[in-house]
Amino acid sequence: MENQGASSPGILILTTSLSKPFMRLEKYVTLLQELERHMEDTHPDHQDILKAIIAFKVLMGQCQDLRKRKQLELQILSEPIQAWEGEDIKTLGNVIFMSQVMVQHGNCEEKEERYLLLFSNVMIMLSASPRMSGFIYQGKITIAGLVVTRLDEIEGNDCTFEITGNVVERIVIHCNSNHDFQEWLEQLGRLTRGPASSGSLSKTSSSSCSAHSSFSSTGQPRGPLEPPQIIKPWSLSCLRPAPPLRPSAALGYKERMSYILKESSKSPKTMKKFLHKRKTERKPSEEEYVIRKSTAALEEDAQILKVIEAYCTSANFQQGARKDSVPQVLLPEEEKLIIEETRSNGQTIMEEKSLVDTVYALKDEVKELKQENKRMKQCLEEELKSRRDLEKLVRRLLKQTDECIRAESSNKTSILP
Repeated sequence: MENQGASSPGILILTTSLSKPFMRLEKYVTLLQELERHMEDTHPDHQDILKAIIAFKVLMGQCQDLRKRKQLELQILSEPIQAWEGEDIKTLGNVIFMSQVMVQHGNCEEKEERYLLLFSNVMIMLSASPRMSGFIYQGKITIAGLVVTRLDEIEGNDCTFEITGNVVERIVIHCNSNHDFQEWLEQLGRLTRGPASSGSLSKTSSSSCSAHSSFSSTGQPRGPLEPPQIIKPWSLSCLRPAPPLRPSAALGYKERMSYILKESSKSPKTMKKFLHKRKTERKPSEEEYVIRKSTAALEEDAQILKVIEAYCTSANFQQGARKDSVPQVLLPEEEKLIIEETRSNGQTIMEEKSLVDTVYALKDEVKELKQENKRMKQCLEEELKSRRDLEKLVRRLLKQTDECIRAESSNKTSILP
């Protein structure tokens, strides 16, 4: 990576670049939800947007689970396993599948937590150490002659299967999810090639097909989509959709409010049509109270109408006189910020960015800082471990040197008459 122009360490650049597509999956769900909030319910693409949100959530969850599983697999293969027997685990080949399960041996009812690693010829069973600092070897099962039986049809044994064989005692395995259960049946059935495995495999394929068909569209097949030609470079604003406006509602408010205010300026009778009707016959003792009440109601209604017009049309109607009474509307897409950045060569540049782009950029920087903090913590732990090992080595050497000096001095004293 360094030979290709990447900064040192090159492996960090490689892993960061490979993880960026998975990090962007989290943004797609948020952006689709933002688009759905600004979209009318009667829009022809509203249902497709909802399906896309669900599909991206499922995809993001699957990617996170797979990432955690691969990290755990790498940890098992790279770290020493306590009480390991036989050749190194790396000589067994690639790991076909791995998951955390609950295991019952023989007729014992007690369930034990285990980690199963499936290779092409054997299946390794591990357990976590008491302090969760490593893994302990629990046994090895040969795939040849293995018989796999489903137990999920029995009530209370969901996601459960049984392993038996000529040289293997009965082992009942309880999976944590239906996906792990189907994956174990499929992989073990493919490796054992037995009659029970073929039935399991057929059931697995049918269930997986039904699961995938739930996300299929019932409409007509669409033609291939050609990617648009993008001239400008990629930025965070490319991920942010522009929210659609509702011109019909704003236009209706604008026409009604302008008509009301226009007619009210010509004749006060028109304004009275839009106000609540009041009784004309009042008692003489209540005339003064009614006049004050009607005047206050007229002023209040007029202020409400003017505020509604200013809010809906965003016009400058009486802006100087009522600037404080008009509510200020903040649009993140139109709000601009001046950002001062200092590049690696020491040059300081000024850029104008929107509020949304700035927020996403800050979010990415926070994630990078968290990752950097995590890496520094790991380096610090490795440094402390190395220092402890060095201290032990120095103490052992000093002790040996001290013993040698004492032995030489005792020999000299014994030689002297």
